[in-house]
Amino acid sequence: MVQHKALKTLLAGLFVFMLACTGAWAQGTGALAGQVVDASGAVVPGAEVTVTSQATGDARTVLTSDAGNFRVTNLISGDYTIEASLTGFKKARSTVTVTIAETVHVKLVLELGDISEVVEVTDIAQTVETEKTTFSSLVDKKRIAELPLNGRNVFQLMQLAPGAVNTASTVFEPGQDTNVNGGRANMNGFWLDGVTSKGLSGGTGAGDAAGTTPNLEAIQEFRIETLNFSAEYGNSVGSVVTVVSKSGSNDFHGSVYEFHRNDNLDAREFFDG
Repeated sequence: MVQHKALKTLLAGLFVFMLACTGAWAQGTGALAGQVVDASGAVVPGAEVTVTSQATGDARTVLTSDAGNFRVTNLISGDYTIEASLTGFKKARSTVTVTIAETVHVKLVLELGDISEVVEVTDIAQTVETEKTTFSSLVDKKRIAELPLNGRNVFQLMQLAPGAVNTASTVFEPGQDTNVNGGRANMNGFWLDGVTSKGLSGGTGAGDAAGTTPNLEAIQEFRIETLNFSAEYGNSVGSVVTVVSKSGSNDFHGSVYEFHRNDNLDAREFFDG
């Protein structure tokens, strides 16, 4: 009896741990949602919608509802092939890009024909966020890779967002030297792959002795929310920064780099002789 109780306790603990990990990881992902219709604009229930990662080949399939709607959640940032099919119709296929903390909306149109035929659809992604009232800015991998950073701190790119200003010379507290919309720097919230070190009194852990500033090479992208972020990001006032690290793919890849910094390459001071 004691062994059975111990086993039940262990299984319950594992279940709670899995739920916690799932919820945390979901905060660093995006989603695809939309509708499948026919050529006349009528909704198509029961259609198969398959979303496939172009990086890994991982595929997920859902069925459209009675209203022709579908949703695929917990997608890591990257490019996806989305395909809708139903007997009696040609397949509709397109490519979309999913970014962190964003729901991409698409509409796929099925034309009458053989299911073995494929119709490639372009420009189907909706560019306006219709599900959230938050105001946010995305810092994508191109900006992270190409914009100059003094010290290679990716969080300096927070200051690309409207309302974010550099306060390094006036404020000395955790928060990556950035005030957002008048909020104190230590009231910024930071999440890396769904995990945060933010304390109850504000502060972030990001940039102080207890926190972690991730390696620039390891970051895929991040989104800074500056207004109306949801209650799940409690104890944050200025902004919420959601960071996602790079994930693997089926192709072998990597990077080699070298950085050299010393005063021999600096410009001369005004009073130098």
